[in-house]
Formats: sequence, C-alpha cells, structure tokens
Amino acid sequence: MASYLYDGQTKELLAFTESKDGVKRFLTFKTYTNSYEQAQEYINSKMEDKDYSK
Repeated sequence: MASYLYDGQTKELLAFTESKDGVKRFLTFKTYTNSYEQAQEYINSKMEDKDYSK
C-alpha cells in the first residue's frame, strides 16, 4: 500500500509512504518526520476535509 501527497498547484511531491512485504518506507519534503507513522499522519492531516464555512 502506498500514499502520495502532491501540491495541487505545482504538482510537486510533498510526501509519500509505502508498505510492501513488511517493509515500510517514507519520505517527506518541507516538514520533518522520523517515522513511517508520522509521515502517514502528516499525509492524512493534509487530506482531511476542512470546514471553512465557520
């Protein structure tokens, strides 16, 4: 399973995680993470639907 996060305007890759055959890999740009779980949390937080109507 893999997750990718791209900048919507520049199409630049901001982060990715991958779990394959028990091996977890991750990479983030423009933020610091030191684990697969932190990288996945970062991606998930950026993908959350925000309610800007308030």
